[in-house]
Amino acid sequence: MPAAACRLHGYLYLVARPVTEAELRDALELDDGALKDASTWLADYRLVERDRAGRGAVGEAGQEPQVPPHGGTLRGICRKV
Repeated sequence: MPAAACRLHGYLYLVARPVTEAELRDALELDDGALKDASTWLADYRLVERDRAGRGAVGEAGQEPQVPPHGGTLRGICRKV
């Protein structure tokens, strides 16, 4: 896992709520490109999802994460294995 993706995933896991990209940039001191790369990497592995409307995560078994264009909030997804 890339370092920025690891930091992002850990932060989302610890706060356990949707977080705005602005808050993530400030908290993790990531620039826009690093945040985009990290969130895309995590979304590809279905570990986070974006929510432009602030409705929260889908994340239920059998449902695909929704990853609209950048903006809105990010939320980590925890799945039972």
